[in-house]
Amino acid sequence: MIKTIIKLAIAGLALFSLYHVGIVYWDHYQFQDSVQELAQFAENETADQIRVKVIDLASARDIPLDPGDLTVTHANHKTEVTATYSREVLVLPRYPKVWDFTVHVVVVTLH
Repeated sequence: MIKTIIKLAIAGLALFSLYHVGIVYWDHYQFQDSVQELAQFAENETADQIRVKVIDLASARDIPLDPGDLTVTHANHKTEVTATYSREVLVLPRYPKVWDFTVHVVVVTLH
């Protein structure tokens, strides 16, 4: 009986962790895909316009992106976006851990 309770408690903690970590990574990959798509179709945009749009994308997805941690270069048919941010993940109940994320996108258009 005790073994069963312990196994259920461990399984519950594992599911808890998977859920919370999974959500944070899902948000990160969705943000990265959005930045990739933005860079692919930003041929007629300036670096500052792309920068504003990346910040808006982060805000819409609740990504805590500090504008100082965002670099955008856009010249000679090449767009490069690098963004770093940290998120607190509740790995176990009452045990948050800060994880760092980086988005790095390079798009080269040919003409």
